[in-house]
Amino acid sequence: MKTKFLAIILICGCTSVLGAGVKPEDEPAQVEGFAIPIQETYIGVEKAKEIALNDAKITLTEAVFEKTSLEVDDGKFEYKIEFKVGNVEYEYEIDAQTGKIVETEKDIDD
Repeated sequence: MKTKFLAIILICGCTSVLGAGVKPEDEPAQVEGFAIPIQETYIGVEKAKEIALNDAKITLTEAVFEKTSLEVDDGKFEYKIEFKVGNVEYEYEIDAQTGKIVETEKDIDD
């Protein structure tokens, strides 16, 4: 059922994100190229940034954010957070509903 619902939305090309408990100013207008109505409460992009920074033991003033987006991965909404501190790049995927870190990556640029 979810697969059919997502396929219908992709075909329709809807462009707005709707949702209860989500502040529009905190969310991107689209989810990775297409829009899906948000029917659950999510933590918000600012909380996702805070979770990533706390895990990396980085302060907000040290980080330069390169990407913050709400994406769908395996049918689940996740925030993708990418930031740099000096020559170190951090990437986080955070479950949009629970705030749990799904994946993290740290690269050092030469």
